[in-house]
Amino acid sequence: MPYKNLDIEKVLNHIEVHWKLKFCPKRRLNFNEYCISIELEGKKRQYTCLSFEQLFEIIINVPTEKRCFYEHIRYGYAVKFYLDYEYFKYHQNEIINVNKAISSIQKIFINVLKIISNNNSISIEDMIILKASSDEKESLHIILDNDNIRFLNTNSLNTFVSEVFRNILLAAIRHDCIRSVNKINFNLKKLFKSVWLDWFKCINCKLKNTEIIFNEICNLCAYDKSGYLIPCIDLKVYNREQDFRIFMCTKINEMRPLMVRNLLINSNNDFNKGNV
Repeated sequence: MPYKNLDIEKVLNHIEVHWKLKFCPKRRLNFNEYCISIELEGKKRQYTCLSFEQLFEIIINVPTEKRCFYEHIRYGYAVKFYLDYEYFKYHQNEIINVNKAISSIQKIFINVLKIISNNNSISIEDMIILKASSDEKESLHIILDNDNIRFLNTNSLNTFVSEVFRNILLAAIRHDCIRSVNKINFNLKKLFKSVWLDWFKCINCKLKNTEIIFNEICNLCAYDKSGYLIPCIDLKVYNREQDFRIFMCTKINEMRPLMVRNLLINSNNDFNKGNV
């Protein structure tokens, strides 16, 4: 099958690439292989399996604007904890403090994972923060790099993230310092439609079992273009077959490479091997 990305062909001209995922060889875990999705023009994709060494070779030899590579997570495969935090930088969202949002996410999910796994070795330092923001959009990818924590599949991870977020909102509603709300729908999607910032105005009380003040939780919410509050945590990234953008790669025609937050890159949008 011919390559549509000639830069990849120049680097690894012997690797099989397929238009359909079902024809792609299954990844060999003992060879440290990854199932890779290659984004093309016209919303088309090709698939292949690459070892970490092969993937690294492609990344360092292909120009940034053509590094449109994703790890494809097949349904049924165990996955690490990951989530996307994003919002558009509308005027109404200038109040959002991204650093406080990251801190809240780290404290909340690390604390819950420690409890349900009975594993106190999990720490904030295990969380990798990747950034692909632009002038219009704040975009962070957060991954827990701890060998002891895996979810059965993307569906179980979706349930976990949704339930944690739902319980945060319910804790805010039931908080003694906030006016009581009647007839609350406990479904997460419907629950969020009735969110208002008064839930999070308390600056004295903390979310149970955490050091997070209720006021800081508002950084996990943002306004959409219609003026409604929506969660900044994207729950659409846990599909049965999910593509997760690879480090230092960009969406096609966007030039927004996914980088470690605060990692410096040079003016050519290239990278120094010493930084990796």
